[in-house]
Amino acid sequence: MKKFTASAAIIALIAFNFSCKKEQDSTITKTFDVTLSPGQTYTTQVGAGDEDDVLKISQQAKHADVSELTPVSGSRDMTFTYTPASQYLGSDQVQITNSEGEHHGHGGGHGNCGGHHHDERTVYVYNITVTGNNH
Repeated sequence: MKKFTASAAIIALIAFNFSCKKEQDSTITKTFDVTLSPGQTYTTQVGAGDEDDVLKISQQAKHADVSELTPVSGSRDMTFTYTPASQYLGSDQVQITNSEGEHHGHGGGHGNCGGHHHDERTVYVYNITVTGNNH
């Protein structure tokens, strides 16, 4: 009987742990279409979310003089700035990922299982088109 009870407890623990992992992994994609003239700079503010979220460029532009994230003073948000390469006409893409950072000192698990947070990430996709005349 002890063997059956221990086996049942282990199976229940594994099932609970597996179901928590399913809840904690979700990705939201937000797409922005941007049209620029040659040499024009695009700037936008990207929200950082929770206090432990981390914003980073996960796919860098291939045709840019400037493609960077810089902190917004007095905020956790970041400013994304893009300037196309000199004389470039065409398409480019940048992806910025906002994901959960390290969870030190929170004293709990992940997802709805621990009740503290969930590991959701947002991917901001910037489809940039540079059109016009290069003069």
